[in-house]
Amino acid sequence: MVYTYTPDDNARAQRIVSGEVSGANLPPKLANSLADRSGVTVVDADSADWRSVSLPSQNAFTADVAARLAMNLAVDRRALVDDVLGGRGAPAATPISAVYGENYEPAAQFTVDVARAGTILDRAGWVRGPSGVRRRGGDKAEFTLLYPADDTLRRDLAVAFAAAVKRVGISVDPHGASWDETESRLADDAVLLAGGEFPYSIDSQVYSALHTRTPGASPFSNPGDFGSPEMDRLLEQARASAPGPANEARYREIQRLYREVPSSVFLAFVHHTYAVRDDGWRYDPPVLEPHAHGVVWGPWWNLPSWRR
Repeated sequence: MVYTYTPDDNARAQRIVSGEVSGANLPPKLANSLADRSGVTVVDADSADWRSVSLPSQNAFTADVAARLAMNLAVDRRALVDDVLGGRGAPAATPISAVYGENYEPAAQFTVDVARAGTILDRAGWVRGPSGVRRRGGDKAEFTLLYPADDTLRRDLAVAFAAAVKRVGISVDPHGASWDETESRLADDAVLLAGGEFPYSIDSQVYSALHTRTPGASPFSNPGDFGSPEMDRLLEQARASAPGPANEARYREIQRLYREVPSSVFLAFVHHTYAVRDDGWRYDPPVLEPHAHGVVWGPWWNLPSWRR
């Protein structure tokens, strides 16, 4: 078994097409484009790996909870999954996906409603200016959205998000950046974040993303530090409680509360996609995968199971 490191998405795809490698992790649409190539199969795996737009605290527009609610209503997540992820994913309203069973609250999902988003902004005093971008006093409904410059999937999600909120008078400027640059700008700019590093614990999936910031927390955990005492209380109770019906109800309440006062704009749960050459091997199907994936997951997660 030989592993090679090829950070560029298109370079990995070309190595699959040429037969130089037998498999690679690829963004969903790029993987789909190889599906008809001779001998190439696309395998996808469920994940709790989310993508979201964190919102900065030092921007007057994103600091307004009405603006955050309006943006959540302006995004058509199903269209985003279909267009950007090639159908290989699921809409996300919170960090909790349907894979968590009774912990998941279907009623907490956002349904796209552009008209209501506009009404919420109007009532909050954000009115369209001559350029079409909303203003309130001297503040404009605009911000920069950073994404890792070498991540084509996050780039495409950032562009799709910007197009969605433009319809309601919000100007978003997607910008590729290094992680060092991004960390220094968290208070002023939005970031296309990913999470779900430890999906087998629902507490790890939710607590750092939704709780107000705690000492020693990663700078990328709820960068805007938005939240509420009630949300913090529920998260702390859930963390201290054993699994079971009572805690499942508590996590459903967390999602309903978040829907009223969102801190970010969660976009999608990304299915991890792999282009694989059929070399005659049979192997165990993929399992639920964390945010970190690649060739240690997918078809390769359990090498001792491989048989010819």
